[in-house]
Amino acid sequence: QPYDFYCVLDVEATCQEAHDWDYPNEIIEFPIVLIEGWTCTVTDSLPPSLPAQVDEFQSYVRPVKNPTLSTFCTTLTGIEQSTVDAADPFPAVLGRFERWLSQYSKYPFPNVLFACDGPWDVRDFVRKQCEHSILDRPPYMRRFTDLRRLYCDFYHRDRANLVGMLRGLGMEFEGREHSGIDDSRNVARILTRMMKDGCRVEHNTDLKLSKRKVGRRGRVLFTKASNEAKRWDEGAHITI
Repeated sequence: QPYDFYCVLDVEATCQEAHDWDYPNEIIEFPIVLIEGWTCTVTDSLPPSLPAQVDEFQSYVRPVKNPTLSTFCTTLTGIEQSTVDAADPFPAVLGRFERWLSQYSKYPFPNVLFACDGPWDVRDFVRKQCEHSILDRPPYMRRFTDLRRLYCDFYHRDRANLVGMLRGLGMEFEGREHSGIDDSRNVARILTRMMKDGCRVEHNTDLKLSKRKVGRRGRVLFTKASNEAKRWDEGAHITI
C-alpha cells in the first residue's frame, strides 16, 4: 500500500431531525481505528475480524456552541448528555489524538491517510468543528480516501452505503449503528477486505473549498465549490 497507516474515522455530531446540509454540527464523538498498510498480521489482543488493526483512539467531545443534545441526536447516536458534559472540548481531544498518533508517525503524519465512509466526516464535520473551535484545519486531513467512492470504483458498483458495502462483501454490521467507534470498526473491516482483494488505497478526495465555510451563526456559507460538493452528495453515485 502507498501509506504505512490508515486512520479510519467516523465521527458523530450534534444534529436535529430533518436538518439541512448546512446545519452547524459539532463533533461529539471522535473515534479512530488505525490500520497498517503493509501487513495483515494478526495481533493477539485485537479481534480477528480486523486483522490489520494496530490501535484505536476514541473520545467523546463536549459541544460548546450548542451544548444541549437534541432528543433525536441522543436516540440516533446513543450518546447521553451527561457523557458529553463530562468530555473535553474539541481542541483538547484533537491534541490528545495527535499525541497518540505520534507513537506511529511524526507530525504532520505524511505516511498516514484518513479513510472515511463518504466525504462528510472530514469535508463537513471536521471543517465545521475547526471553525467553531477557531482552529486551522489539520494539514493531515486535507486529502483522504472516500471509501464509498473507492468501493464503487473497485467493485464496479453504482452506489453503496455502509451496510450495503458490508453485505456486498458477505459481512454484517457488528455493534451499534451510529456509534462512532462501531461505525469506524466496520469501515475498517471493509478497508482491510479491499486491501486483501488487491485494492490500492490512495487518496481520492482533496479539499479545495474556501477556508471560510461557517458563518457567524454557525451555518455553512455556500460557495461555488461547496454548492458543487452538495450537488455531488445528492447525485446517484452516493446513498447516505
